[in-house]
Amino acid sequence: ANPKFNFVITDICTIFLSMLATEICRIPMTKMGLVEPMTRVLLKGGGTPDGRADAIGVFRNLSLVKEFRPQLFKQDCIPGIIAELQRNDCVAFALEDSAVVFSNLSLVAELRVPLFRAGITYPAIRCLKNGNDVAKQFAAAAVRNMSVSEGNRIPLFNTGVTAALKEAITSEKACEHVAAALWNMGLPEVNRVGIYKQGVVPMLIKLTTYYTPATREYSAGAMRALGASDELRRDLLKDGVIEALIPLLRDENGRVQNEASAAFWNVCAKKENKASVVSKPGAISGIIYSLGYGGDFAKEYSAGAINSLFDLDSNKTLIVDNGAIPLLVFVLRNGTSNGKKSASSALSRICSIPSLKAKVKSEGVTASEISFTGSW
Repeated sequence: ANPKFNFVITDICTIFLSMLATEICRIPMTKMGLVEPMTRVLLKGGGTPDGRADAIGVFRNLSLVKEFRPQLFKQDCIPGIIAELQRNDCVAFALEDSAVVFSNLSLVAELRVPLFRAGITYPAIRCLKNGNDVAKQFAAAAVRNMSVSEGNRIPLFNTGVTAALKEAITSEKACEHVAAALWNMGLPEVNRVGIYKQGVVPMLIKLTTYYTPATREYSAGAMRALGASDELRRDLLKDGVIEALIPLLRDENGRVQNEASAAFWNVCAKKENKASVVSKPGAISGIIYSLGYGGDFAKEYSAGAINSLFDLDSNKTLIVDNGAIPLLVFVLRNGTSNGKKSASSALSRICSIPSLKAKVKSEGVTASEISFTGSW
């Protein structure tokens, strides 16, 4: 190609990019038919690397116009972006602008599956691994947005994006996106063991300490999802998940408490874990706190966890001594439907020990109220 012509192309791309930097120009310029010539430049490798990056910058600014996002996708901007990111001379800010385009387009629910099928995951992985902090943040957001669609979760995990997400722990917002993506991809049962084997648990534990409630919620949610797999529960306990969840059981954010108490319950469900869980400093007082001060769902999950721990008689006295009975009675009478069932079962099981049964009766509980069939 003629070098002079390449510089002309670059100058044209730069002019359009400069014009689109002004918000008032964006909507009128969506009607100028810019997408097709910019895509052609990217597909053919015209202009200079900086000029092609400016072409992607044009897409970035056009993607800021919410109403134009479906049209931008339909006009085939994605193949051009992918082609540029595959070139060895692709410049750094092309990665950043590409990640922003992917993130903005994936905010449109009906585009999430088509975007995945168009192949943006592998360019997003490159942004996660090789981009600057901004590129990492928006690439993680794109993965998160795509993972919201159930149909994407299994094939998205199969691309290997989980390992790349670990590279995006660079900012609070990026951490939120990473935690949410891992939670979403952990929801399908077939993904859980594979996600665990990617070594994400230490990262999730680290994310539970972040100050944004959303990051803590999504991290606990991801632990909850992994803990739904029975074969992972023993490993999760060994990895320190219970210790990470204990502060979250007292979290001031109700959604964080919900996920933490549910994750705690899942780990407790493993028979071999029940004695170890209660031996963790703060575990009993934490789940009791959630039972007493959490919202309806935190109370439900906490009652379920306590009922599960009561599989061991040795746990009953320990938990009752921390004030469980009146709180279980409250859930029995005021909780959710499932919460009432768990509280009823827990109270009934306590009554297998005569000294504890007396404490249950002192709260005004009747045998029929908890379906207790023994001597009352």
